Amino acid sequence: MASADDRPSRFPALFSAVRHDDAERVLLSATHLWLRRIPSSLHPKRLSRAHPAHVNRLASAWHDDRARDRELAALIDAARAGTLADAQRVLDELQRLDQWVHRRIEVIYPALDARGRRRVVAIAPV
Repeated sequence: MASADDRPSRFPALFSAVRHDDAERVLLSATHLWLRRIPSSLHPKRLSRAHPAHVNRLASAWHDDRARDRELAALIDAARAGTLADAQRVLDELQRLDQWVHRRIEVIYPALDARGRRRVVAIAPV
């Protein structure tokens, strides 16, 4: 009796096309945890949708100040050069995140309204 490893696959092309590094295609669990630690108004949402690999690298470099600053600077330069999808909005997200990291802005959450929702999140200079 042949084992499962000895049998030829009926769908080799399908599975070989699916095997990619997950870090290039989707946000990793560690990245989702990182996103939960920063204010939601500063999440790089457009960058996450278009380039999850960049967000995964930024999240992995977050605890090392030099690596984080290097990664943010590289992403800001790429957005300025227009090499990222939706470059202007991605640039705005990255610049707000960079300003928050360097404590040049503060995220202010207003009080909840009657329905328990926040109306507007303000980002103010420090």
